[in-house]
Amino acid sequence: MDHKKQNLNISSKLHLVGGDYKKVHISGSGTFSGDLNCDTFQTSGKANLEGNLLTNQFYSSGKVLSTGALSCQEEIKVSGKACFEKSVTAKEIIVSGILESFEQISGEKVKVSGCVRAKSMKADEVFISGSMNVQELLQAQELTVSGWLNVSGGIEVEQIKVAGHVSCEGLLSGESVRLEAMSGSTFKEIGATEVEIMRSSMESGMTQMVGSLLNTLMGGLSPLKKVSGELIEADTITVEYAKISKISGHDIIIGPNCVIDEIEYSGSLSIDESSVVHHQVMV
Repeated sequence: MDHKKQNLNISSKLHLVGGDYKKVHISGSGTFSGDLNCDTFQTSGKANLEGNLLTNQFYSSGKVLSTGALSCQEEIKVSGKACFEKSVTAKEIIVSGILESFEQISGEKVKVSGCVRAKSMKADEVFISGSMNVQELLQAQELTVSGWLNVSGGIEVEQIKVAGHVSCEGLLSGESVRLEAMSGSTFKEIGATEVEIMRSSMESGMTQMVGSLLNTLMGGLSPLKKVSGELIEADTITVEYAKISKISGHDIIIGPNCVIDEIEYSGSLSIDESSVVHHQVMV
């Protein structure tokens, strides 16, 4: 006889030894002291998981604390808080609350409008309009940042577009790297085929007027800061409003308001009259 999985609804306080269920819904407080398998896991209350969770769908608007891993076949949606001591894996991960893993978070698509913290991150597509903190390596095919990203290790991407703020203490490598000038982004090294650090159209006209007004009101402490880094190596490089120790490439364009210590180029070099380059050499 086939075993028919039952639904589990917890509206008060309950302690169970894991198990296999169809749907788990927690509006109260539930503690599971073993591995939990279910088709759908949903909580608006509090869940303590002392084991691994295997599910097709994970929805949390409450609080989930786990000593194990989360393996999800389809989607994870977190609008509350979910913390896992081990890895988190899903096809799609959407976070408007807080998601944390002491190991790796991985998926095909990751969208963050809330806060994500992880030891490492691996995904095909990552979109950040909130904040993300990665201790070691972030790997993605496409990375789009309009919020805040801090990576203590390195970033490996095919393409990165940053309209927000990125801080990378290691190597940022990719085919195409595009950073918004005046975002205050910082990096140690960039290695790519093409690098652009430029102002968007939004940073002209009215935005410049507002920035100037804020600068005056804040006593000269403008919230808009130049992008800064130690080294950029790429075939083609265009930078504006940046402070870089060394730039090395084939074709290089230094736009307005840059401070560059050293430039090595093997093709063409153009320097805006408002920028300062201390040393340049053709190799």
